[in-house]
Amino acid sequence: MTQPTLFDAPATVYAIHAREEQAEARRRDSAADRILDALRTGPKTNLELIHLCQRISGRVFDLRRRGYQITTEPLEPGIYRYTLMGGSS
Repeated sequence: MTQPTLFDAPATVYAIHAREEQAEARRRDSAADRILDALRTGPKTNLELIHLCQRISGRVFDLRRRGYQITTEPLEPGIYRYTLMGGSS
């Protein structure tokens, strides 16, 4: 008897996985948009942004991939200031 592979899975497994991936992408985009809205009001530290999402650096990375210029300035160990330099390029 052989071990089943992913290719043996019913098509519904792929549909479920696709929906989960889409939901995760929307969640990440939503968190990145909340970070962006906060940075539009001025520079913020990670302590000020932590209530918006747990992975601030990841969402800032996503915003940079979308074309936003955001600087990161270390203030002290574990504390960073994020500044939105301009709009999307």
